[in-house]
Amino acid sequence: MNKILKVVILVLFISSSLFVLYYFGIIRLPNFINTSTSDSEVTITTDKTEYKVGEEINIKIKNNSNSLIYYDSLGDRKWDIEHFKDNKWTSIYFFQVTDQKIGTDCALLLYERAPMAILEPKSEIVDKWNQVHCKINSGEFSGVTSVLSEGQYRFSFKYGLSFSSDNPLDQFSYRIMDYKIIYSESFSVK
Repeated sequence: MNKILKVVILVLFISSSLFVLYYFGIIRLPNFINTSTSDSEVTITTDKTEYKVGEEINIKIKNNSNSLIYYDSLGDRKWDIEHFKDNKWTSIYFFQVTDQKIGTDCALLLYERAPMAILEPKSEIVDKWNQVHCKINSGEFSGVTSVLSEGQYRFSFKYGLSFSSDNPLDQFSYRIMDYKIIYSESFSVK
């Protein structure tokens, strides 16, 4: 009996201590929101399969599922682009520049983390891109604007089916989980 009483008291002490620590914000329990969808229910497409160098490309990301999907809003660009070279797909790392005529110089822009973005069920994102990007060499913070060279390309879109937040009231405090990456059909630039 004495052992059982000690175990009960210990359990009550630990659980009440955790409650007090949680209540005063000293510890936080993660909030999880989960959805489920198949890869084919989320798509990224272009309006054509062949473009001229510098021609505007129309990009559509569509959530055909009945679930929310979550993605990082990377400023004004929600997608990445890959180039097919030497028999493999390679990401092109760049920072998109504006449509304005700003000359040939550009710079790496560092800014605070953007809030998580949500794509509602049965909705889409439509984007246009003029192929202008900032080409920055590794280890540098400035570069020159450029357009895609001739070749084969595809877009990618990274999204998650769930997220975790240590503080649900803070839109910047999140981790997107269960990431999936989808790709558009390849297109050529000539």
